[in-house]
Amino acid sequence: LLAAAPTAASGTSHANGGFLSAAFCAPWAMPGLPRQALAALFDRAAPMRWRPDGSLAQLRWLRELLANCRADRFAAHRQRMARLALCSLAELRAVAGETGVAFDLREAGVLLLLRQALPDLVIQQRLASLRAFGFDAQWCEPAQVLALEPTLARQGRPAWGLLVRDDACGDCERFVQGLLAWNQARGLRFVPGSPVQALELEHGGRRLRAVRTPGQRWEADAFVFAAGVDTVRMLRPHLRLPVVPVKGYSVCADLAAQDHGPGHPGPQRAVIDDATKLAIAPLGSRVRLAGMAEVVGHDRRVDRSRCEQLVAHYEALYGPLPRREHRLWAGL
Repeated sequence: LLAAAPTAASGTSHANGGFLSAAFCAPWAMPGLPRQALAALFDRAAPMRWRPDGSLAQLRWLRELLANCRADRFAAHRQRMARLALCSLAELRAVAGETGVAFDLREAGVLLLLRQALPDLVIQQRLASLRAFGFDAQWCEPAQVLALEPTLARQGRPAWGLLVRDDACGDCERFVQGLLAWNQARGLRFVPGSPVQALELEHGGRRLRAVRTPGQRWEADAFVFAAGVDTVRMLRPHLRLPVVPVKGYSVCADLAAQDHGPGHPGPQRAVIDDATKLAIAPLGSRVRLAGMAEVVGHDRRVDRSRCEQLVAHYEALYGPLPRREHRLWAGL
């Protein structure tokens, strides 16, 4: 196992949202996205942000994205994503059960918060769509939402909700590091600090024979590239992947330092605030806030103002976070 970074799970796995959700996965390409993208150009607080860079890769990606912003293609792509996500979630649970890796897994479902009630017909359509995949989904009135998330009552804002009990949340970094340790104990060789610099192809470029890292050549029968957006660079010019980086942010805080008062715990399960697109994942004694989606190239710098937005959105729902030791993160 070759890794460019000096440690495992130091990239996107380090502090991503932590959601293990098949029910709420959906393609970006959807009806209404072009209008939202244009509006985001003039709203610095918008959850979505993009910066045109004029590159051929971004223009090609945008063209393909816009071509799929149709209701029929959205429905077809969502079905494929949901099936893949369900398979992935089942495999993750099987691996966790086999290896015993501890990663702050919380299987209490995912609750989507809505600031206003939906028409009955829309509710039934959404429930039918989720149940068609086998999800255990329930519509929740405000009293039911407060029973699930008692701390919301402190802010006095009524909210409706859509609860999917099959989904969960967990710490991806701890899962990856635990799984690595389990495999190393069984003979896996892990070589950190080994970025792939070149590919050796044969048979007219149809077969990959070896990869080169600094001072080393690695030959194998098969190769798996799992480097996220950096896979595009490694495989260019031999293979064009229609992938562009999307930047997200997270803030992690220790709830043990937060005084919710007797009987007022923090979030009891993974929560999505539909109005702000904030994702909240309780991870043991910590809570992770994640959100934003920025198409701004390979910029991994942390914009503090974006992290402060996440905190403000959380505090509007659950009350104040401890002001010390916020761990801010941005990744692709």
